[in-house]
Amino acid sequence: MISVNIISIILNNIFYVVISLLLYQLFVIEKPLSRKEKKLIVFFLSAVVVVLCIITPIKLGSEYHFDLRQIPMIIGFLYGGPTVGMGVYILLVTTRFLMGGIGAVGALLENTIILLLLFYIYKQYSTSLRKRKYGYIVTLSLISFILSALIFMILTGMNHFYQLSVIQLIIYIIQTGVLCLSVYFIEVMLWNRKMREKLYQAEKMEIVSHLAASVSHEIRNPLTVTRGFLQLLSERGISEKKQIEYINISIKEIDRAVDIISDYLTFAKPSLEKQETLLAASELGSILEMMSPYANMKSIQFTYSLTPESSVVGEKQKFKQSIVNMIKNSIEAMPNGGIIHINTYIINSAFYITIEDSGIGMSEEQIRRLGEPFFSTKEKGTGLGMMVVYSNIKAMNGKVSVQSEMGKGTKFTIQLPLKLG
Repeated sequence: MISVNIISIILNNIFYVVISLLLYQLFVIEKPLSRKEKKLIVFFLSAVVVVLCIITPIKLGSEYHFDLRQIPMIIGFLYGGPTVGMGVYILLVTTRFLMGGIGAVGALLENTIILLLLFYIYKQYSTSLRKRKYGYIVTLSLISFILSALIFMILTGMNHFYQLSVIQLIIYIIQTGVLCLSVYFIEVMLWNRKMREKLYQAEKMEIVSHLAASVSHEIRNPLTVTRGFLQLLSERGISEKKQIEYINISIKEIDRAVDIISDYLTFAKPSLEKQETLLAASELGSILEMMSPYANMKSIQFTYSLTPESSVVGEKQKFKQSIVNMIKNSIEAMPNGGIIHINTYIINSAFYITIEDSGIGMSEEQIRRLGEPFFSTKEKGTGLGMMVVYSNIKAMNGKVSVQSEMGKGTKFTIQLPLKLG
């Protein structure tokens, strides 16, 4: 019979694994960290779970301990890499020897063989489909059970072997189930993150394609002017003073074209995914300058009042994309042209940005669903643009609020915490 105490210990071990998965999602999946930082966090989480499992085992006498210590070692290796796995293995073996008993020798032998198998399957596992990954996990657990049974039979002879093998079988069945569930949850987390990144890039490319038409139109103007003055320079009888004037005008027009291209490339290049100090008013100014050609094509004018420089913390590219998305939405909500008002102000320790249009407006139901994927007020919209806005602003510890009335327009308000000090 399995006692209440054994069930309690198993549940505690499972609890440690579940908490580590939640922390993995919170600190690894949801945060823009470097590869090295992610590995350190995976190692720390795996190491803590290993120690907790080892110090709260199912004991048969003072010699033999059974728990779910292999789960964090296997997960740490497969999702943190060989370096993380090796570190967790060393900690596991060391901690088990500190606990004492002849069972430590069995733990050393068993986990060393499992570690070697992990090195062998690591590359294949990383590139496998999810179903095949479950196959690897089940196989590892089965090998682990067979090794454990053989090692303890050798160490103990046949004494207590039946009792040990029953406990081992129960532990490894539970271990296999928890491992498969852990892999499932981690794979789902990674898949969701990948989908979010794809949505982010897809929306970004859609905006870039819209801007490309207006940017190409804007570049054509200075290039046409430059071409005209170069043609004049090719004519005879032009005074030296006029030649210098024509050259200076041509240089200025080329510089203007370069500035336009630079602004476009600054927006289009991939995000570095790092937190930095942003001068909000300057960023808004450059965004409005970049969006002006697109607005002009749609007979839209900008009026704005920007406060003196204030610092906020966030990712520059994502901040730009969020503001561009909102301005683009306002432009598209005014098919007959008009004016968009952009203002900034500070209240207490918060920086506010308002974007107000006089477009078609939204109903309460549309406002409530704003930011949901695949919900859009536009006939051919995907809803991804506002989803990206809400996600980016939330990542900067900010908020987005909306006031709108059908037929009268919409006012977006972004609230961001100021960087103090």
